[in-house]
Amino acid sequence: MLGFGFDRMGLAAVRGLTVSANGRVAALVQRLGFRLVAHHQGDGWMQTRGWTEAEWRLTRDEWKLRSAAAAP
Repeated sequence: MLGFGFDRMGLAAVRGLTVSANGRVAALVQRLGFRLVAHHQGDGWMQTRGWTEAEWRLTRDEWKLRSAAAAP
């Protein structure tokens, strides 16, 4: 899906937001090559639990480098 977005749709970057406490999403996006770029205050329901909103980003250049390194 990322390859389609970057190669066929011409996306420059993909950005995602998640709750900071969501470790499964963090592990997944890190395996895909995303970087954590910021923590935001988040909505009130996050704040009452002591969580923040994590912002993840993967650029086309990062994706291409990662894909080239993985190619046999």
